[in-house]
Amino acid sequence: MRWITFLGRTGTVLLAISLALALVSLIPPATYSAPIHRFVDGGMYEVVWSGRYTPKLGLSISIRSNGSVYLYFLSVSSFQFYNWTMTWAEENLQDPYYRFNITVLNEFLKAHPDDVLWNCNFSSGEDVFYEFIPTSVVNVTVVIANPSSNLVEVEGEIREIVTVSPRKRTLTLTQILASIGIVLVVPWAISMRRK
Repeated sequence: MRWITFLGRTGTVLLAISLALALVSLIPPATYSAPIHRFVDGGMYEVVWSGRYTPKLGLSISIRSNGSVYLYFLSVSSFQFYNWTMTWAEENLQDPYYRFNITVLNEFLKAHPDDVLWNCNFSSGEDVFYEFIPTSVVNVTVVIANPSSNLVEVEGEIREIVTVSPRKRTLTLTQILASIGIVLVVPWAISMRRK
């Protein structure tokens, strides 16, 4: 009988913790936003954002263009990215100023396929939204590339998302704790009712 009481109280505590976690997951994230408005020449690319992100600090982008554009989230700092592209342009094109050519970006992508966190190709008038919340600390550089020969206008917004707790993990933990809590409370509740 003492074990049933102990397990019931433990289950009650787990249910209370799961309720607290559920409430924490409902706290809306704080955001900082910055507009994006760029003209990208044909056959060129531009870095539009770079930063260091954690499970509590994520990044989202909402973007559209008047032409076909590639969007990349790369897991490198802008310093590392610029260093690599400048070195490659000096060695292969004999001019570091060509580092913004899409050929150099394609060479970086071939040499570092594991550094591509996410990529997307979108067309004129198409709205693209992507939210990235990492599972560990990671540098992120956002790159827009124009594969066509025409000038393309790109506009949108980038947001940094600050959360109290990563929502997906919190909800998973809440479900697990609530399930265990219910399993432990039910026998105790039945024995209390019989008394």
